Amino acid sequence: MQPQQPMSPAGPGQLLDVRAVLTGAVDMRTYQHKHLVLFSRIQGGLRWRIGPEPDTDGLVAGLTTCVEWLDEHFGFELVTIFTNPIEPLCVYYAMLRRRSSS
Repeated sequence: MQPQQPMSPAGPGQLLDVRAVLTGAVDMRTYQHKHLVLFSRIQGGLRWRIGPEPDTDGLVAGLTTCVEWLDEHFGFELVTIFTNPIEPLCVYYAMLRRRSSS
């Protein structure tokens, strides 16, 4: 069994990789900002090839799983989901904001 890598603090920026959040590579307890942007992309970028399209459904599923997890555990709500319009990159983003405690 490999020793577990220590978590990195979340930040200092407001753009986080979905994989890093879902695998616990970043410590969301240290996140200090009200707004957050998540991104989900194909690992290693796209390779030009003939064959099936990249698994964009998997990218969106991972993104929404992360959004739901952050909602449940840290009080973030989804503002919008958008994609990068530049071909051939396949990147999806989700913008969230922390619910105000009243």
